[in-house]
Amino acid sequence: MTIIHRPDLLIMGYDSGEWEVFVGEWMASQKSIYAEVKRLGGANDHGLDVAGYVGPLKQEGLWDNSQCKHYRSAIPTAKGLIDVAKIVYWSHQGAFKPPRRSRFLAPKGPSGPLRELLDNPSKLRAAVLKDWDTTCAPAIKKGGAPLTPPLRLYVEAFDYSIFGWVHIDEVLNDLKGSGHYVARFGGQLTPPSKPLSVPVILQLRESTYVRHLLDVYSEDLGKLLSGHDDLPKGGEQESDFNRQRERFFEMEHFAHHYRDQTPANTIKDFVDEIYDAVEPVCAGHYPMSSQRLHGALAQAAVVKTTSILDTAAKPRVKQGACHHLANDDRLKWKK
Repeated sequence: MTIIHRPDLLIMGYDSGEWEVFVGEWMASQKSIYAEVKRLGGANDHGLDVAGYVGPLKQEGLWDNSQCKHYRSAIPTAKGLIDVAKIVYWSHQGAFKPPRRSRFLAPKGPSGPLRELLDNPSKLRAAVLKDWDTTCAPAIKKGGAPLTPPLRLYVEAFDYSIFGWVHIDEVLNDLKGSGHYVARFGGQLTPPSKPLSVPVILQLRESTYVRHLLDVYSEDLGKLLSGHDDLPKGGEQESDFNRQRERFFEMEHFAHHYRDQTPANTIKDFVDEIYDAVEPVCAGHYPMSSQRLHGALAQAAVVKTTSILDTAAKPRVKQGACHHLANDDRLKWKK
């Protein structure tokens, strides 16, 4: 995979839509902070671009707003004041509860004067009040937003410390090592920790792929096995069964580790590519079902997928994916 050494330069080529997607990926990668992330930008967005909801109350509870600006230069002071005023005005109108934080994100950051205002809440309040009639009100909505006495009291009392800005280096550092970063800029994913030991007792979620394995062992032994306890103790089939369970849980641990670090459907697409590689093997004719099983596992071990997960996936992870496919009845070893 090609590694882009200056992602900050690549980002400059994004359009405004892709910039919002990128900021959304940054917020979504912070699973310990946000339960849900939504892109809200568009017509009548009330100054909201990407929202991160801390809990189920969404905009009625704790939430953060990211104001996405993709300009060739720094964010102009006037534009920043307008977006601040939109948050203040529409929260006063009851469109949403004021966010916990509302931060500007732009490749070039805010202009020097705007940065000074964002870093000094009292100065930001004074600037919004000073420029409300000339700069802010005409841009808030069609027909303007006159500073009526109740609105003025609200604007004056508003907590301007919620406004701020984020340097692009902070965003890139937060994303580094995640699937979002690797997908855009290359590099290596953080490896998963060693998986926990395989549960001694079969788990309910294992029932389907285990049934397919028992079909194979029943055919090998020439007798019907009603459960894994019927496998001959210390025999070849019991050893094989234990290895397949290890592979199943290796894949489960792998998926759990990367699911929150990668874009939506990354795990699913990875498993689908494993399926595409082994399905022709499974469709073949074999004297014994065990040959179909081990042929599919051998193929899975060597397949190279297009997924960003491929370099992190050991052969036994890819083999474990076969058992997850069998667990969904997409693969069956006995025809």
